[in-house]
Amino acid sequence: MQLGGPVFTVGELDTYAKATGTHSMLGYYDVSAIEMAIQGKGYELRWFDARRPIEELDLNPTEIVGLLINISQSTLFFFTSRHWLGVKKVPTEDGASFDLYWMDSKAKKEQKIDLETCRTQCEALRTSKSAQLLFLVKTPPTEVIEETAREGALK
Repeated sequence: MQLGGPVFTVGELDTYAKATGTHSMLGYYDVSAIEMAIQGKGYELRWFDARRPIEELDLNPTEIVGLLINISQSTLFFFTSRHWLGVKKVPTEDGASFDLYWMDSKAKKEQKIDLETCRTQCEALRTSKSAQLLFLVKTPPTEVIEETAREGALK
């Protein structure tokens, strides 16, 4: 089962980064470029409030399809950069629950984890790597939103 894999080309992400004024020669993509890219695929990002305890990290709502984690990392000559990690939520065959997979482009393959491990790893990253947590949320198609708004206006 392939969970990761490229969804966007480097060229596409560069275009979004240039459009948002956040282009980096080091290959890092700012959250605004990522957000613009995923909106075109029918998703949005929702920040997990860093003031909330990690136990409130809830991946149960059906519209949440994963978690993006942005961490700080040291590079050459004491410079710091940012790196993206991901947690993908995959429904089980019966649809009654889901499996979680920890994904890192620097790792050879994804790692299956449970929710408690996910929370533990996220909390460790929040503490040691200034991690920012963002829910990846599937949004309804624009036509559904517009129709819902029209129906609400008619009531």
